[in-house]
Amino acid sequence: MKPREKACKRKGSWDVLLANAGIFLLLILIGVSLLRGKGAALIPGYNNRPKEERKQIDARRMCRDEGIVVLFAALFFAVMTAGDVLSRKWLFWPGTVLLVLSVLCFIFLPDSGERYRKDGKAKKK
Repeated sequence: MKPREKACKRKGSWDVLLANAGIFLLLILIGVSLLRGKGAALIPGYNNRPKEERKQIDARRMCRDEGIVVLFAALFFAVMTAGDVLSRKWLFWPGTVLLVLSVLCFIFLPDSGERYRKDGKAKKK
């Protein structure tokens, strides 16, 4: 039996595939929303900042950068899902590692340096 046939006959594989397709579509929707400059509330750490500091941040630029990261996460999630469904470990593991790296970028990118300040000057300590 070929691995592809094995994957389709695995119990619940269609359920997993449909759930992963839903997650993929959700990631695409969030990524496109962020690319359009909307959804700053979805960015980790943005709402925790004081109101004065949020006024100094270029939220539109931050949203676009985070949107790109989310779209890459959707791509890596699709690769990981394809590797799982087709029983191809050479697709699954790189997709998983790249997905984890993109999630870490999503979490830590907004707080890395002062790249999103509107005035372009680094914050004095």
